[in-house]
Amino acid sequence: SGGGGGESDEQQRAAQYVDTLVSRANRQVDDSAVERGLAYFEAARQSNEAEDFQTATSYFENSFLLHPKLNTLLSTGNMHLKMGNLPIAAEIYRRISLDPSASAQAREMAARKLQAMGSW
Repeated sequence: SGGGGGESDEQQRAAQYVDTLVSRANRQVDDSAVERGLAYFEAARQSNEAEDFQTATSYFENSFLLHPKLNTLLSTGNMHLKMGNLPIAAEIYRRISLDPSASAQAREMAARKLQAMGSW
């Protein structure tokens, strides 16, 4: 199956990863999901402060799955960026920057992050 270089493969895997995350997100958000999502978000914030980015990523993703908010997805992208998972971070930022349902602030932030990353 020869080669278009590792980068496009990485980008494809990143797109699949984010597709899976987004497709698994809860569509029927009830009070319990909101509460659990907020608890995961808070745990993620604390893990980030402790510079445990792997754990923070996991918590942010769980929070997003329970209570899908674009700001939580943006935070997930930030954790991937901090861990050096550039293709996944770029994919998340790209999607948010193009998402018409995202707030102008979220789209701007995502676009800025993408720009700062350069070629991704």
